[in-house]
Amino acid sequence: MNQDRLKKIALIAAPWPIYNRPSIQLGTLKAYLGQAVPDLTVDAFHLYLPVADRVGYTSYSTVSERTWLAEAVFAALLYPEKATAARAVFEKEARRHRQARSIDFEQLVRTAGRAVDRFVAGIEWDTYLLAGFTISLCQLTASLYLAREIKRRCPTLTIIAGGSSVAGASGQAIGQHFEWIDAVVQGEGEKPLVKLINNLCAGLDISAADSPAIIVAGGTPSPASDRFDQLDTLAALPVPDYGAYFDELGNLPPENRFFPVLPAEISRGCWWQKRSPLGSRGCAFCNLNTQWRGYRAKAPAQITAELESLKERHQLVSFAFMDNALPTKTTP
Repeated sequence: MNQDRLKKIALIAAPWPIYNRPSIQLGTLKAYLGQAVPDLTVDAFHLYLPVADRVGYTSYSTVSERTWLAEAVFAALLYPEKATAARAVFEKEARRHRQARSIDFEQLVRTAGRAVDRFVAGIEWDTYLLAGFTISLCQLTASLYLAREIKRRCPTLTIIAGGSSVAGASGQAIGQHFEWIDAVVQGEGEKPLVKLINNLCAGLDISAADSPAIIVAGGTPSPASDRFDQLDTLAALPVPDYGAYFDELGNLPPENRFFPVLPAEISRGCWWQKRSPLGSRGCAFCNLNTQWRGYRAKAPAQITAELESLKERHQLVSFAFMDNALPTKTTP
């Protein structure tokens, strides 16, 4: 085996996140893994950025703000035989939104597909130990299509998926129905990924990673109540590494560059969602916190130091907080 492969992983964010923000998932994982596994090279790819550039920022934003518009595009690529049905879904949804009515679905599919195919063809996938996908809102079909195309080019590459869209029962279904996904990580990825990487580097199978959060394709997952392998505290998290996003932004034509907004994270989980003597407390309609257990927040000094570091590093003062619930004065 190529020894370089033992020290290198790829983290990928497929379309359709907000294009003018780095992925906080990729930035946080890249920084954490660099700290936890010092000899590891982590390549982060914000594939949504070149797709937005080629599609056009106005059209990209219109699509990225509406789930059915976004998912229909790569559904047509993932299942070509269902392209007509995907187009019908897109056009039905587009009729409800004035800015979407003028978008040519077939042209959009071709443009997005070419951008993805160019990306897949341009990477030497056999030099990587694994490729990990963060899958959240509007990223499911794009991630599945991209993962399948990578697997076709490099069948021996371990491909894993994580993120809020594959939490709970949906994560188990992903592993059962899409054979090119080797494992799904439930909840936050820091600790499970370190275990996976260490085992793969040691030549062990992914099923050897001792983590209840890892659902191996074809395996039996842990009970839902035990499917967490998360950090006890957020104090150990380093400042997110957004360097890859800014490198990719710098590769765009000068006239298409912009000043991004920097994502930041104060807490994880929801302080309202917890058990009380009267039963579960929380919003009945919410599934945003199925990937967390409890509520954890960074100390004020850590938050301010992180924002200051990001500001100095990237010379930007625009921030967007990704928390599901900001801490209150009484939140520990």
